[in-house]
Amino acid sequence: MLEVEQFCAAFFIKRKSNAAIANTRMPVFERWQIRYKSALAAYKQPRKCLSAENMRVMEQLADNTV
Repeated sequence: MLEVEQFCAAFFIKRKSNAAIANTRMPVFERWQIRYKSALAAYKQPRKCLSAENMRVMEQLADNTV
């Protein structure tokens, strides 16, 4: 059964507890967390490089003006 079908089955059956609903969504949530952290790291890495490059350029400009 697909994860979506499992969630729907647990959500629409009145006898299912909140814990059962949470357990059906947990694998999807964990996968999303891993992807989010990876995307955030991929976003931050070029910003660090650009920031370091900007500092080098500013230092060179400051040296050239003296």
